Amino acid sequence: GSKFLRDAFAPDRRICDLLTVVREFSANFARPSACSDVSWSHVMLAAAANVVVRVLLAPVCAACRARLDRPLDGPVCGPCWRAIRRLTPPWCDWCGDALPAGPRLVPLCARCLQAPPSFDVARSAAVYDGSVRELIHAFKYERRRMLAAPLARLLLQAGAALLSDVDAVVPVPLHPWRSI
Repeated sequence: GSKFLRDAFAPDRRICDLLTVVREFSANFARPSACSDVSWSHVMLAAAANVVVRVLLAPVCAACRARLDRPLDGPVCGPCWRAIRRLTPPWCDWCGDALPAGPRLVPLCARCLQAPPSFDVARSAAVYDGSVRELIHAFKYERRRMLAAPLARLLLQAGAALLSDVDAVVPVPLHPWRSI
């Protein structure tokens, strides 16, 4: 049933492990150190490592499923990453929803004014559609753990101002029924 489909489309753990090893190799040996000049051998080694991974594993973008040209750069292609619509101020001081531009007396959205939420503050990193929706679904339902770091960086950028003075950051786990 659905478990078979999920497992059929989930990346094999050995592939993830191999990608991690090749990415670490590329980071340590294929890139020039800070004190050396960029040499063609470093550039060529990085390009060759990307070709090997691309040919042997044929990894695809977690959002659009297109083959990745530079798989060692991450699990998301450039166009999909750039298509993410990041939320920027003005936003509701309470729930983090986008607010229309312009002056306002109260920096809260209509929903929070009408029914105040039971939490102190929340922030969203991006509009939940398109690429970011696909990436979150791949992370949650397909168990694409390689998305953890880029999604964490996206969240950190959005919530950096809030994280310096918090007591706790609470993840919302996936309900067991949702993973069936």
